[in-house]
Amino acid sequence: MRKLFLVLIFTTLSLFAQDLKWIYDFEDAKYFAKKENKIVMMFVTMQSCPVCNYMKEKVFTKKDIKEYLNKHMILYEVDIDMDDLPSGYEVYGTPTTFFIKSDGTNIGKPIIGGTKPEFYIKKLQKYIDQK
Repeated sequence: MRKLFLVLIFTTLSLFAQDLKWIYDFEDAKYFAKKENKIVMMFVTMQSCPVCNYMKEKVFTKKDIKEYLNKHMILYEVDIDMDDLPSGYEVYGTPTTFFIKSDGTNIGKPIIGGTKPEFYIKKLQKYIDQK
């Protein structure tokens, strides 16, 4: 019985781990973006940000959004409570989402704040088109 319980826990954790593939190092994010011909989505957050938590819990958890993000982007998260932003980046509120080519150049203006799930892919599309 204990063995079955451990298998169920491991399987459940594996399913959650496969959701979104976040990277926590900027150089690694750019490397994988180049290797996979994707762009980097740098999601700048902080622990006490209710809109950041909304995005993580209500937007990024939607199946179609997860599939879209994993297909087109390398996801890089920076929690400014614990980590420094990469050189040259500044934020004036969280969440702020930057879109970056594999060579480190920005694509368009960052998205400041959150949005409802039904509008999120539409916002992302304009950055994919500029890839």
